[in-house]
Amino acid sequence: MESEEMHREAYCTYWIMIDCILIVLLQGYTSMSQYMMINSEVTKNIYTLHFLQFDKLHKIELIEKRMSLKKPLPQHIQEELRNLDAESFGGSVPSDRKINS
Repeated sequence: MESEEMHREAYCTYWIMIDCILIVLLQGYTSMSQYMMINSEVTKNIYTLHFLQFDKLHKIELIEKRMSLKKPLPQHIQEELRNLDAESFGGSVPSDRKINS
C-alpha cells in the first residue's frame, strides 16, 4: 500500500494498527483472567465435593451408630433417608441393614 493510499483511508488503517497494539497488550490480561476463572471454579468444586462427602459420611456414621445401639433415628434423618437414592451412598445399600422407622 502506498503512502497516499494509506493516508487517504487513514481511519481504517490507523484503527487496525491501534487494534493490533491493544490486542497484544491485553493478551496477558485475558490469559490471566481465564486462568484465574478456571482455577477458582476447580477450587470451588473441590470444596463443594469435600463438604458434601463429609456430610454424607457423617450421616452414615450416625446411622451405623444408632443401629448398633438399637436407638431410633431422629425424624429429620429418617425423612432424608427416604428421599435419598441408593446411588447417593456410592452404590447399593446392603439389604441386611434396615432403617429404624
